[in-house]
Amino acid sequence: MRKATWAAFAVVFTAGLAQAADLPRSKPVYAPVSTAFTHWTGFYVGGNIGYGWASAETDFSVGGAAFASATNNLNGVLGGAQLGYNWQIRSIVLGVEGDGQWSAQRDEQCGGISCTVLQKLPWFATLRGRIGWAEPSYLLYLTGGAAWGGIHEVDTIDPALPAVGFDRTRLGWTFGGGIETRLWDRWTGKIEFLHIDLGSTSNLVVVSPLETFTTTSTIRNDVVRVGLNYNLGG
Repeated sequence: MRKATWAAFAVVFTAGLAQAADLPRSKPVYAPVSTAFTHWTGFYVGGNIGYGWASAETDFSVGGAAFASATNNLNGVLGGAQLGYNWQIRSIVLGVEGDGQWSAQRDEQCGGISCTVLQKLPWFATLRGRIGWAEPSYLLYLTGGAAWGGIHEVDTIDPALPAVGFDRTRLGWTFGGGIETRLWDRWTGKIEFLHIDLGSTSNLVVVSPLETFTTTSTIRNDVVRVGLNYNLGG
């Protein structure tokens, strides 16, 4: 009886294997690979436009003796271009960006009864690192690094004397942050804030061997700008 049972089991098992062999084989199913956090990597280039609020805190002295102080508010529109590279590691985005800006920021103040100081910030540039957190459609980031700026100053000691002009280039630092969002295809838009500190600059006007006029200014600039970038890949 036991032999008959085992024989019947063997027949059924063999028939089952044969039937399974005749069934169509399905291809393995793999989980889809997410591409939600991959579009930030690569080189990009773009342009921007914005507004700047700069302050030039200036001390005036004659013959080495301080006699007045004033603050120039160098406000105005600005615009420029930027170039950078992003490297994405999961949700973390690391990058570097450089930009150059044209600026219409200027102001004029009187440092005494007759003397006036006209100051302009015609251009500035930055080279910054960036670190951010990426979501599927936008990037939040902090940025900081080096800054350069040109400072143009015209000092008028007395209306009866010719004005004296100075051009200085200062090296400083910058720090800020922003948000960048994906628009369409390879295009992104951003809004960004930067605080720029260009340190101090001094100018000396010699009126006569016994009379000199000095201005010493500390330059700080706050910038808000919007920009458009195109991702080049790579």
